[in-house]
Amino acid sequence: MKPLPVKPGLWLFLILLVFLLLAPCGSSPAGEDTSPPEALFRVSRIRPDVRFRLSDFGEVLEFETDSALIRTTQRRAELLAEAGAEITRVFAPTSLSAPPVPSRVISKSGAEEPVIREILNLVDRDGLEEIMGDLTGENLVTIGGVERRILTRNSYQTEGIAWATGYAYERLEGLGLEVAYHEYEYNGNSWRNVVAEQPGSVNPEQIYIICAHIDNLPTGPVAPGADDNASGSTAVLAAAGILSDYSFEYTVRYLLFTGEEQGLIGSYYYVQDVLAAGDFIAGALNFDMIAYDGDSDGAMEIYSGTTGASNLLGDLFLDTIEVYGLALDPVY
Repeated sequence: MKPLPVKPGLWLFLILLVFLLLAPCGSSPAGEDTSPPEALFRVSRIRPDVRFRLSDFGEVLEFETDSALIRTTQRRAELLAEAGAEITRVFAPTSLSAPPVPSRVISKSGAEEPVIREILNLVDRDGLEEIMGDLTGENLVTIGGVERRILTRNSYQTEGIAWATGYAYERLEGLGLEVAYHEYEYNGNSWRNVVAEQPGSVNPEQIYIICAHIDNLPTGPVAPGADDNASGSTAVLAAAGILSDYSFEYTVRYLLFTGEEQGLIGSYYYVQDVLAAGDFIAGALNFDMIAYDGDSDGAMEIYSGTTGASNLLGDLFLDTIEVYGLALDPVY
């Protein structure tokens, strides 16, 4: 996807990853390792120079071309993440079961819908650049009545991540949405996600999620993380800014997760809590690294999992690219 498309319409649904998200999808210093050595991590997107020394990071239990399952400590797993790999903490299976998939997830007409074209025309390049600049430290922002500069959004950087989540909270609250922090404890740290809700007018019990992770790497005091993942966070906040002026049949929930770089931690704990509460999550759109296009070819990837309802969302995204003439070349 182009960094900031010339046509505002290119940010229609602001999606790179498409998921039915019902699975993982104050603090101690980053160098302190208190996790048990028997923790399991799925590691993918492993660089060649790291691939052949995985055993230096822990016990390799499974290995494929570009992914592995290793038993190691939280800190060593995070060192892999800092080396460019993607890590996912493998948690014990939950005894909770997901709600049934709704019989009608989406409908497609095969032709332009006037309201969607209207929404497309409301996407504003300057607005996107403003949010991106706020999240990456380019701009001064006011949080809690005080001017700040967000230089890092790393989950271990207590001040930086507090400012980033506070910024998102206040921006969403300013749209008139119901906003809350979803707080959780992990590895001796108290972290929080940001949740905003736009109730549906007909079937509010069915919830669609628009989400991204707001945290980033590395663990140092300066980490702008423009593509990974200020881009996805910008998409969530920009979508909320536009869609909150519309009324929808279903509830829309806007989510920004922390702890993603440590193994999808924030989203894991959030999913456990919404399952325990009995929330009916009908589907989700997850944005990750959607701004950088190194060779300007418009290529992008859509991941939609394996369930029927999730594939319907992926198919809808492909149809949207075609019907509205978006300058994207999707790999599904």
